[in-house]
Amino acid sequence: MRNFLSLLAFCLGLVTLSQAQTGLRIGIQGGGYVTGVVNNPSSNYQGDYSIDVANPYTKFKEKYGYSIGGVLGFGISRSFGFQAEFNYAGIGQKAKNGDGTLVRDITLNYFQIPLLIKVATPEGAVRFYALLGPQAQFFISESHTYTASDNNASTIFKVGTVSTNSNRYSNFDIGAALGLGVDIYPTDQLYINAGLRFYYGFLDINATGFRNQGNAMISSSYSASNNVYGGLNLGIHYLLADQHK
Repeated sequence: MRNFLSLLAFCLGLVTLSQAQTGLRIGIQGGGYVTGVVNNPSSNYQGDYSIDVANPYTKFKEKYGYSIGGVLGFGISRSFGFQAEFNYAGIGQKAKNGDGTLVRDITLNYFQIPLLIKVATPEGAVRFYALLGPQAQFFISESHTYTASDNNASTIFKVGTVSTNSNRYSNFDIGAALGLGVDIYPTDQLYINAGLRFYYGFLDINATGFRNQGNAMISSSYSASNNVYGGLNLGIHYLLADQHK
């Protein structure tokens, strides 16, 4: 009987400990990133109908993007939990053509849902964390802005902003997201995160019909295009149910 009561007390203790270390968290966050599209720069086809196949976009320039959204997290313990995010993001690519006469700036707008595992140091007002998990992206819209470097380019290409073409890009992308940073606790239930965030997309962002068009335009084989970005992520979060402090 005594052993049974001891075992029961031990089990109740585990349940109590588990409940005491759980916490529901909500927050808002935003990020600024250097973004790009990974593809084959030696290919004459770079995902653009208007390209001059003898003068492809192969000189890539820095392109800055952003994201903003909400966070819903659940801590199983002080050092382990899960985090779902719901973000609006603008990413893309900027590149010059081969002779430098034209700059093409592509902006791709997505609704993002990262589903992340979070591991953090358990104690202190400053806690280091790592995030890792899949990220789904749902295509919303896009725009291409062409800027001429000299007067001759404007006579060859239509210079300006091209409106959204929903048939150009795939409606869905999925990849891996990684985050590294710190959580700073000014109070027991409020914390601020500052860290680095990286993403690499596994799927070709070009729609199937557009890939076929590319194959018809070039002599070399088609190369897939994948989203990639990395940069700074900042947020503020509130613990709705954190009883372990």
